Formats: sequence, structure tokens, C-alpha cells
Amino acid sequence: MPAPVRDRGSGPKEVRMPNPKRRHSNRRTAQRRAHDSLKRVGLAECPKCHEMKIPHRACPHCGYYKGREVIEVVAE
Repeated sequence: MPAPVRDRGSGPKEVRMPNPKRRHSNRRTAQRRAHDSLKRVGLAECPKCHEMKIPHRACPHCGYYKGREVIEVVAE
């Protein structure tokens, strides 16, 4: 990082930030944003109730994680 540029006067220091020299084209912007979309969440089957759940999380249907009940689920 370059050192701050000092104004020749007796005033405060002026720091200049880098700015783009040219405008980015639409294609270049779109290529950069190609991987910004949201990915679908991977799901796994719960070994207790066989419902689909997010891996490494407690099952929202039965409340079990790693063979033991960790959250209490109210029956509807």
C-alpha cells in the first residue's frame, strides 16, 4: 500500500484511494457475478423418522440428533 500523499500546505494530510481507471464492461460484471446465486440446501434423511433434514442439525420433525432427543417437538 502506498504511503499517504501529503499536501504541500500546512493543512491536514490527504489520503488518496485507488479508483478504477476504466468502466467494467457488462460482460465482465456478469462473469464476476456468475457464482453469486444462492445454492440449494443439501438434504439428508433422518435415521429416526426418515424425513428430510439439513445435515448436522437436529431433525425439526422428531427432535433427534445423533440418536438422542435434543429438542422437544410439540405434536400438532
